[in-house]
Amino acid sequence: MRALTPAALTLAALAFSAPALAQDCAPLPERLQAIGAALDEVRLMDASDAARDAEAELSCQSDVVSNLGLLSLYQLSGAVQMFLGDTAQAELEFGKAIAISPTARIDTSLGADAEALYERVRGRALAVQGGVVTVDPVVQAWVDGQKVEENRPLDLASGQHLVQVERGGELTGALFRLGPGETRGINALGEAVLGGSGSVGSVGGVSNSGGSNSGGAVETPRSGPRWGLVAGGVVGLAVGGTSLFLASGAEKDFAESDDYDALSDLKIRTNAMAVTGYALIGVGAGLGVVGFIDDGVGVGLNGRF
Repeated sequence: MRALTPAALTLAALAFSAPALAQDCAPLPERLQAIGAALDEVRLMDASDAARDAEAELSCQSDVVSNLGLLSLYQLSGAVQMFLGDTAQAELEFGKAIAISPTARIDTSLGADAEALYERVRGRALAVQGGVVTVDPVVQAWVDGQKVEENRPLDLASGQHLVQVERGGELTGALFRLGPGETRGINALGEAVLGGSGSVGSVGGVSNSGGSNSGGAVETPRSGPRWGLVAGGVVGLAVGGTSLFLASGAEKDFAESDDYDALSDLKIRTNAMAVTGYALIGVGAGLGVVGFIDDGVGVGLNGRF
């Protein structure tokens, strides 16, 4: 058998990959049917995989994704995770469904346990302030299947949403996150811009680091320890500890002193260092704790001397 040349190998690879690429983006209704069929047959891992694929393909749908379709996807996905025993992931998926349609109830066919968990998540979500989405002139855009009209802001619940924009006769989409009280405007480039301060995610761009949100860019809040506060806490603990050590030495001198005239000074010195030591340790510990709490409140000290 004659060996294939590099050019022939390249053409063969393209020939085999072309059909796969064409099938990579299945219509959402087909994915929903696959999830439902897997659930009926108690193939939970297959159902989970189908739900993950469905979310990953939201950005490349050729038709506007309906509000009901998105709602069904996340309700089914949440139920699957609950049946798999992952309550935390189930709550996350249910939260996505509630952001799409806060007033909708879960499909009762998914069971009483799923319904109870869904209602708990819904109760928490309804207590959170929503946001607003607007659209630039001449831009054809849909958010969660709803057409965004010029000069008519669209009120949405906080959470993850799907934006689709028609560009050159084709639809492109991306996931974005709307925070409490935020306003986002969809511009001609298909970007959901936060208050005019910068883009959240370019529609059609896949910039996630993986996971179930790989269908588009999703903004995630910056988190992590604030090391400046942590360092200040460490310094406070160290200095406070030193003060307490010196105070213990002064207390020993006070107990062993036979000089009556020096006792008063030793007592004042011991108490002052002890109070200072305990105060610095308390402040240091507080700063350390706050430093490890993302977006924690600041600590201020006010006093009169």
